[in-house]
Amino acid sequence: VLLSRVDQLMIAPLSNPSELGIYVVAVAIAELVLVFNNAVRDVYFAEESRSPDMGRVARAARISTIVTFVLAVTVGIVSIWGIPLLFGGEFSSALLPTWILLAAIVLGNPGSLAGAGLSAYGRPHLRSWSLLVALVANVVIVLLLVPSLGAIGAALATAVGNAIAAGMNLVWVRRIGVGATAKDFCAIRREDAATLVQLMTARFRRRGDA
Repeated sequence: VLLSRVDQLMIAPLSNPSELGIYVVAVAIAELVLVFNNAVRDVYFAEESRSPDMGRVARAARISTIVTFVLAVTVGIVSIWGIPLLFGGEFSSALLPTWILLAAIVLGNPGSLAGAGLSAYGRPHLRSWSLLVALVANVVIVLLLVPSLGAIGAALATAVGNAIAAGMNLVWVRRIGVGATAKDFCAIRREDAATLVQLMTARFRRRGDA
């Protein structure tokens, strides 16, 4: 919660309320994709707590990264027209921060699932260390960039924080030796797309039968 909100608390005193408003709009739009990311993470945390399998978590991370990327691109394109339409032309400058935050969510997705795996393996303190270091980095970068770049600086700070948290989670996974590496979480494979198609087909069939 701190990592996703502390920058909003700092923007107004470091910049101005207009930049805060622009950034809040960007965060609200980006969180449409983040909801999916968090849902997948929570589901796999519950599943892996019963029968931990980091290889299965890594596969889920790769597949969910594909979906997250597609969602992020879709939201990013729609935002070109959606932001002025929904919030007014004065918020058009929220587009670039929105794109930065969407990219941060996609890049952080593998590490987010790795964090769920760490918790399921009884190592939640490692994920907490990742978040703590990311929070400190986020605050430092906000202090450095927001006075000159405003909402864009805050978005860049969030992106760096996400990258640090995700990267550290992947490092922890490799170090504790649970049968998966950072590459297993990040390198999309041909069979991942095939699995995703199968899952979507099965889902639509179940809906049709209902």
